[in-house]
Amino acid sequence: MNMWIATKRQMNEFDRFVIDELGLPGTVLMENAGEAVVRAIVKRFDDRQTAITIVASNGNNGGDGFVIARKLLSIGFHPTVLFFGTWERLTGDAAVHAEAFRVFGGHVIERPAFDRMCDVIDSSDVIVDALLGTGYTGPLREPFPSIIARINTSRAYVYAVDLPSGVEASTGRVVTDAVRADETITFIAPKCGFFLEDGPRFIGKWTVDRIGVPFSVDATVIKRAPYLFTEREAIDRLPKRPADGHKGTFGHVLTLGGSHSYVGAPLFSAKMAMHSGAGLVTLATPTSIYEKVAASLPEVLFLPLPEREGHMTEEAIPLIESVIDGADVLAVGPGFGLFEEGSAIIRQLLDVTSGQPIVFDADALTLLVDSLDALRAYRGDVIVTPHPGEMARLLQTDVPTIESDRLGAAYTLATTYRIHVVLKGHRTIVTSPSGDQSIIPYGTDALGKGGSGDVLTGLIASFLAQGISTQDALRIAVVLHARSGERASETLSSYGVTPLSLIDAIPRLLRQWQTES
Repeated sequence: MNMWIATKRQMNEFDRFVIDELGLPGTVLMENAGEAVVRAIVKRFDDRQTAITIVASNGNNGGDGFVIARKLLSIGFHPTVLFFGTWERLTGDAAVHAEAFRVFGGHVIERPAFDRMCDVIDSSDVIVDALLGTGYTGPLREPFPSIIARINTSRAYVYAVDLPSGVEASTGRVVTDAVRADETITFIAPKCGFFLEDGPRFIGKWTVDRIGVPFSVDATVIKRAPYLFTEREAIDRLPKRPADGHKGTFGHVLTLGGSHSYVGAPLFSAKMAMHSGAGLVTLATPTSIYEKVAASLPEVLFLPLPEREGHMTEEAIPLIESVIDGADVLAVGPGFGLFEEGSAIIRQLLDVTSGQPIVFDADALTLLVDSLDALRAYRGDVIVTPHPGEMARLLQTDVPTIESDRLGAAYTLATTYRIHVVLKGHRTIVTSPSGDQSIIPYGTDALGKGGSGDVLTGLIASFLAQGISTQDALRIAVVLHARSGERASETLSSYGVTPLSLIDAIPRLLRQWQTES
């Protein structure tokens, strides 16, 4: 099932449509939301003596909390509600459910003193965070920082209702502090903040409950939203290799890179392309690099290039042009280095290429900064794979600006220059020239090492050479790369994963995918 990712504004529009246009009352939606959280709690904690505390405030998130408390009470639990609002300020659906819990004889401690709050939280087995929800933005004011700090130091298992309090729904930004949830039960759709900025560190395991709203409503309300591209979808979209295929069937990758300071990077890309299914891989690299590495990579072809001071020169272009028609995709940039002729080589390369997809990575991205307009005129697909620092150079801004709006930055670069953008990060964003965006919900600090991006470049180029559509090639490659990093870290630790161990892990996961497809 397709899954879109919502901003705060989109969720507000969705709620309005469901309530006003479809006539589904807000009290019913709130009841369904509370029921979803109770199901999750009971699945893990079936002992009715489990000490459960719901931490609530005014607003709809607090209303969800009162539903949860009432439903738990009705099935034999004895929940306590720490209520940090006032009854007088409760309105609408939240007021209805708060009063229902009180009528049922529920235990509410209203605006407890600090010591009392600490005693209740510290003695809890389960804490349900129903404080702030998606409406929160900006810095927290007391008592919320103190409440959140105490929750985060407790021994309890923590459920967040819709979104951990303190995380901004649209951006993932945490200005002051946020609840560190073990599990987040969210409604209708995951929120953008789950995958951006600080969000991934706070949401824990997350699940989506539709709370009774049919999927058919989505297309009516949501005109453009990021798409969540999961491992299951990557498996389903990975084409089956024909049993009678040959090396020509699976495409030819031409990798262009390497310099005296960066010998390993082009090897990682070329090796990954070969070990993920490309039929042929040629590594075009300065002659001195070829002499050092050819024996260590016998499975690929080599094109030694003229060089000066450890970098290829413009005299390499005719040699590249002589083989370029035989290539199905170009991967440009791993280990390229920054040098005087570099920008001119990139521009000439765009002129002599025959419209094949080109993947630009690493230093090639910096050398492209003054040639971005030329990408619009290129006859084939252009893919750029920047990390935030490279993205900042491409958009002539700084890293904090990029990180504060990763979706917006990727959208701007992709649609302005009509290119495909893979904005790397803990949760990578893939954006098409038309502005369609996918978020990949995987990643690990094990990939935070030099050479990991070069492996991804080779993987992308390999899938493109094998004829996978550009958007699918990018998304499948990013999922495979991230999940393989996660898997490798389980045995090697996140300290011990290297580009070579990643190259070894990726075919293993591909094999598993084949059995699951």
